[in-house]
Amino acid sequence: MAYNTNNPVPSSSPFDLFDNSENFDQGMNSTADTFRGRRGQNLYTWSFFHRMTANALAQINVTIGAAQTAVNAARDGGIQSIQDSVASVDAAEAVAKEQMEATAAALGDDLNNKHASTYALLEAMPQTRDAVVAVVDADPDENKNGWYYWNKATNAWVFFQNQPFGDSISINRGKAYPLKAATRDGITSAARVAVLNSFLDMKIIGARAGKVYRAEWIGTGTTALFGGTPRYDLLVTEYVKDNYATNSSLGAEVVIDLADMPSTSIESGKVITRVFRSTRIEGLAVVLTYRPEVLLPANSSIPMNTPNTVPCWSWIIDENCYIYAQKDPDNALTLNAGKSFPLKSASRAGVVNAENALFKAGILDVKAIGVPAGNFVRLAWYGNGTTAFGAPNYGMIFEIAPVATYATTGAAELLTTHTDVSFEEFVVSGTIVTRIYRKTSRAGLTLSITYDKSVFAPTLGTSVIANTAGYPGYSWIVDPACCIPLTTESVAQTGPLVYTHTATETLIAWRYSATQDIRVAIGRYGVNLVNDIGAISFKNHGGQPLSLGGTWTAQTPRSTDWIGPYIVNADANGSGSTTQFTGGNHGYTGADGAPTAESVYRKAFVGSRELADGDSGYADRILFQWENLVQGSNTRDVPRYILREQHTLSVRPGSIETTGRATAMEALTVSRYYGLQAYLAGYNDSIHFMNGQQSGRVAWANGLSSGASGTFPDAWAANARGTSGFNLLMWVDRNYGIAKLDKLASSSDMYFTGSTKMYNRMIDESKPLSMQAGESFCWRGGYAMSQNIGVGIDLGAIYMDSDKPMALAALVAAGSGRIALPVPDRAGSEVTVKTGTVTLSPRVEADGIAVSASGYAVGAAAI
Repeated sequence: MAYNTNNPVPSSSPFDLFDNSENFDQGMNSTADTFRGRRGQNLYTWSFFHRMTANALAQINVTIGAAQTAVNAARDGGIQSIQDSVASVDAAEAVAKEQMEATAAALGDDLNNKHASTYALLEAMPQTRDAVVAVVDADPDENKNGWYYWNKATNAWVFFQNQPFGDSISINRGKAYPLKAATRDGITSAARVAVLNSFLDMKIIGARAGKVYRAEWIGTGTTALFGGTPRYDLLVTEYVKDNYATNSSLGAEVVIDLADMPSTSIESGKVITRVFRSTRIEGLAVVLTYRPEVLLPANSSIPMNTPNTVPCWSWIIDENCYIYAQKDPDNALTLNAGKSFPLKSASRAGVVNAENALFKAGILDVKAIGVPAGNFVRLAWYGNGTTAFGAPNYGMIFEIAPVATYATTGAAELLTTHTDVSFEEFVVSGTIVTRIYRKTSRAGLTLSITYDKSVFAPTLGTSVIANTAGYPGYSWIVDPACCIPLTTESVAQTGPLVYTHTATETLIAWRYSATQDIRVAIGRYGVNLVNDIGAISFKNHGGQPLSLGGTWTAQTPRSTDWIGPYIVNADANGSGSTTQFTGGNHGYTGADGAPTAESVYRKAFVGSRELADGDSGYADRILFQWENLVQGSNTRDVPRYILREQHTLSVRPGSIETTGRATAMEALTVSRYYGLQAYLAGYNDSIHFMNGQQSGRVAWANGLSSGASGTFPDAWAANARGTSGFNLLMWVDRNYGIAKLDKLASSSDMYFTGSTKMYNRMIDESKPLSMQAGESFCWRGGYAMSQNIGVGIDLGAIYMDSDKPMALAALVAAGSGRIALPVPDRAGSEVTVKTGTVTLSPRVEADGIAVSASGYAVGAAAI
């Protein structure tokens, strides 16, 4: 170094820069390993780094070569191992294949499920292992078709207990359902396999409560009956459920007989559905779905009705197959079964007792009529056949208690005693009865109780106690809603009706028009002396107050019945003619001869007060109640009463509303009954069957008809009119009881004329009604007796329906008019259309009800 200043680093001296240039050249180009720096330090030259890099590269190349050699060797070894493994697998596969082929050869066809067209062919296929499955699908014996499995222990094919059917009907094949094992007269029969395999489903449509049904016999093509024609009929009997286990014949009735061929038959492959409609029980039908091919033997019959000896003799149709008949409105009473009403909880002497369970279950209705104001009535005791007093006692104790002290002292007095046997009792339906006490310790108070005897039967012989403190029901009363207050006044001083009453006849009068009064007689008439409508008379009132005095002219004399008679026959132990009317105005030989009916009672009421012989006065309404016993056409020779009828008749000005109920006293058949009819002397100038086939008013004649009910189903009323303009409307509620259209053959008319009368038809020979003891039917309807209050229309009339005023309007052609109401204070009342196509004003206007129609129309509205 030229200058060698030894200046510290860094240095900007030009001398140091000169020395650095010399040193840098040495470092870059010298071949030595080191050179000296400006401050005397030894530094490596670039030649040294070059030589070191060359040595490292040589060593790396050697290492890479060794690694590559090792990798290639591993690769070659792996390939060899894979090839060795593949060879091993191939060898194992060959061995396995050889073993499987050997096993398959040993099993033969056992490896597969089996199929055979017949069971015999399947039996020829024995198997060597369990659970092989097979199916047979074309065996002539249907019972052998189905699925099987092989049982190695027994070396046999076994039929699946639960066959894998694909629909809800065929799944019942071979099962008890739709039949069911039961005990009959102490015997439980074995099943009939052919029937169980054949019957798939059954329905009893319209089944009656308390009954069970059984299939007795079915034909499979027998020619032994009915002249050699192959028969496939079904015989079905209805039994009383409670009697079936011990005395099945009691109350039994054939509902489908051998002559009742099905009205419908639907085939589905080898399954057939047939519908058998009963001609004995209204609305009852049996639907049977079955396989006739398996009902063996063929061309014969399957009897199940030979006592004690044949399979299925005791079996019934499963009750799950019953579709029960809907109850008519008159049977709505049973809705109270199991409910507290008609009784009610109350506090007595500071205690509220538990409810009496038997009373809750069995008491269906109570009516206390003429209860003095401020009093409770209660049912306190029922004998239920107790022998504690000697002979079986079925009496009832009713009590009356002041409301004011009931909660504090609980004091009560007897209305009836347990020894009181003066009551009347009659069957309503089955085991349901109504009992009436007309004489109690309180004058004018009568009691009516409806109860189900079957509820008390399990405890028969033990009285039901609710008159002892601490017992259930001790504090309970008759619901006040069931109590009708006593009317204290003896005779009304004013009212739109004037009357005079005797034990045999009641005369009632009201204003008929602006100038005339009408008088209607209601009393006991004819050979039977039963209650009915009598003569209809008129007089000019001349403005004098309404009275029964003056000169009356009889327009319609009493000569025939208005509440119709019957053609009814006992089903057993009858003799003589079966086509004679009985009851009503009909004696043994028609209008004469021995009586064919007997009056049990006849009563008349103004409010809640029963009229006594000789009473007279004014009233808003007079109510009649009566009951008759009626002989049958074929029991007149005995004579024997077979039917009980009860009626009510409510009289208001211009309207008579009536109801009827007939109850069978034994098994019987009603083949004709009209219910309401009317004698038309003085009314026989013209007639209008409302919605009938004439579509209007026609001249009166005997032999006219409203038309077949199936074609003219809305002909619910008829109006007869006399030459003097007097009008008589007769109507029947066609949605109630026996008057429902489905009770009448579609070919029968609902209204017709004959013998100077118009008739309403409820039952006739084309669709007779069979009844068992205790069964009943009912109806409701009435009459309107007033002037025509229609202006510009064929008829306007007011009548009462369920104690509600109804306005009727009839137009025979397009047009408008009005109903001129006779009571001015009805203005503003709402008008609610109930039936028909007439347009009516929504409210009563000052001059009545506006009416219009686009053509022939009849309508009724509540006001």
